[in-house]
Amino acid sequence: METTYSEEALRDALAACLAEPDRRGSLMRTLIVIPHAFLPHRPGTKLYGSERTDGPTRAAALLRCIAALQQNFGPRQHMIDNGIDPRCNASLEAALDIVLCTSGADHLASSVPPHLFHHHNTTLDPRQLGFTCQTILRDNAGRFDWYGYVEDDCEITDPLLFSKLAWFNATFGPDVALQPNRFELSTGPIVQKLYIDGPLPGPKPWGEVPGGPTLDGMALGRAWRFRRVSNPHAGCFFADPAQMTRLAADPEFGQFSSAFVGPLESAATLPLVRNFAVYKPALSNASFLEMRHVDQGILDERLFYRFNDEGQVVRTVTKGRGAEPPAAG
Repeated sequence: METTYSEEALRDALAACLAEPDRRGSLMRTLIVIPHAFLPHRPGTKLYGSERTDGPTRAAALLRCIAALQQNFGPRQHMIDNGIDPRCNASLEAALDIVLCTSGADHLASSVPPHLFHHHNTTLDPRQLGFTCQTILRDNAGRFDWYGYVEDDCEITDPLLFSKLAWFNATFGPDVALQPNRFELSTGPIVQKLYIDGPLPGPKPWGEVPGGPTLDGMALGRAWRFRRVSNPHAGCFFADPAQMTRLAADPEFGQFSSAFVGPLESAATLPLVRNFAVYKPALSNASFLEMRHVDQGILDERLFYRFNDEGQVVRTVTKGRGAEPPAAG
C-alpha cells in the first residue's frame, strides 16, 4: 500500500532514514526530488508532457525516471552465480531517498512500486510543484552528500554521474556547476541521437555569474572540454553539500518564478544560473554527462531531418506533434 507523506511526515521519514544504524551510514547519502503531474484535462495550449501525453505513456516515463535512480545507484544489483548471487557495484552505491511531489489527484504515482520512493502530496497548483521540491532540498541542506532535482520524464543512464560531477567540482572550484546534455533517441535514417537543449536566442534576462567560455580538464586518460552555455536547462540539477549551502542561502530558492521560459523551466534552472557559472560538456564530448528525455517530444515528433545537396543535415520544425514529414528536397 502506498504511503503519502505530509510535509511534517516527510521530514520525519527522511530523518528516520538518515538515522538508520545499518550500512547506509557509510554510503553516499543522496536526496532526489521529482515534481510530477498528469493534467490531460488542463485547458489551453498543451505546453508540457504532463498536459499532452496519454496516461500509459506518462506512467511509463515516470517509472523509468524513478527506477533508473534505484537501478543505477541502489543496492539491489547482483551477478548470477551458482544460486547465491553476489552484490555488484557496491563502490558506486548510494543511500537513496527519492521524494515524488504531486498535487491532489492529478498524478500517476500509483503506477510506481511504492517501495521505490516517498510520496509527498500537496494542494498546490501543479506548476508550483518544482518550487516545493526546492524547499525540500533547502530544508535538508547539510544532511546529505548529494542533492538532485529531476523532472519526471528524465532518465539517468550513467551510473558514474555523481562521480563525474564530483570530479568536475573538485577540478574547477565552487563557483561553477555542470549540467548534463539532455537527449532523445531515434531509429530514423538520419539522426539517431539528438541533444535537445540548443542555444537560446536573444538577451538572457535571468542574468549570469561571470565565467570563462570554456573549461578544460584531464580525466580517465583523456582531455575533456566544457562550454559555457546560453541555455543551461537540462530538466534537472545536482548539488554537492557546498553548492547546496549556497542555494539554500539564496532568498529566491523555493520561491515561485517564471523568469526562465516558464515555471517548470525556472524551477529546474534558475537556481543554478543565479548562483553559479553553468557549463555543459562541449559538443565534441557531449556524452560525458547526459540525461535521457523519455518524453520524446522533439525528435521524430516535432522535428524532421533530411540531407541537402551538400550532404548537410537540415532540420525542419513542424507546428505540432505527429505531423507528416516535409517532402525531401
